[in-house]
Amino acid sequence: ESVCPKGAIIIEKQETAVIYFNPSLCSACKNCIDACPKNAITAKKAFVEDLIPKALKLFEKPKKICSCGNVYYTDEEICPECEIKNKKRQELLSYIKDLF
Repeated sequence: ESVCPKGAIIIEKQETAVIYFNPSLCSACKNCIDACPKNAITAKKAFVEDLIPKALKLFEKPKKICSCGNVYYTDEEICPECEIKNKKRQELLSYIKDLF
């Protein structure tokens, strides 16, 4: 949202996380594509007639609070940070078991 020079991306985070995109404001600078850490944004060619003059809701997820205290907005039961920690813990345990 912060890298869009035209304000075409709006992110609201309250009890629900909602991401809006307004294609009629987009200048195709691709700043959002370059800045997205998850590579979740891709560019598609469109005709001017196809552009909708209002914001489209792209994403909506309820707010969750993990047992670790992190706030996140996915369908998962734990936050992404705990998911990574659990995966690393399982890999380490598996490695230790393989040693014996």
